[in-house]
Amino acid sequence: MNKLISDNRELALTTQVLLGQKVEELVLIDVRKIKTLPYDFVVIGTCQSEVQMRSVLNTARRELKGQVSPLREEYTPGVRWGVLDAGDFMVHLFEKKTREYYSLERLWADAPLIELDEQLIKPSIDSIDEALPPTKKPKAPAKTSTRRKAAKQSDDSYL
Repeated sequence: MNKLISDNRELALTTQVLLGQKVEELVLIDVRKIKTLPYDFVVIGTCQSEVQMRSVLNTARRELKGQVSPLREEYTPGVRWGVLDAGDFMVHLFEKKTREYYSLERLWADAPLIELDEQLIKPSIDSIDEALPPTKKPKAPAKTSTRRKAAKQSDDSYL
């Protein structure tokens, strides 16, 4: 088990989703020592097609909603490069030729690089879950519609 992953549940969950979606050549780059970057880790993976990339991004957004925040994605059809911004880490998904062309691994060649696979990720998530206390779902605040708020404000204005 890798300590970097076991210390970051959001990173472990995200990489597990990527592996579950058959993202290949998944690597983690520890960029914490590069002070000019606003994040600590970079995850890079390869998708076989744009269809797979869209599917991975949609699945990641859906499965990680409420668990990883902030979670933003960027994808433009035809570019062959998708990005997930999870605050403390960035995920870059490429098609094979695009990944070879940009070669982000070389950009951060001085930073430690870890190849990710299911055997590395699953034990990390299990150990994190065991160490966490049981959580209770917070009650959602009662929703007040905009019309009700406006009506209440107009009623109060007559007083």
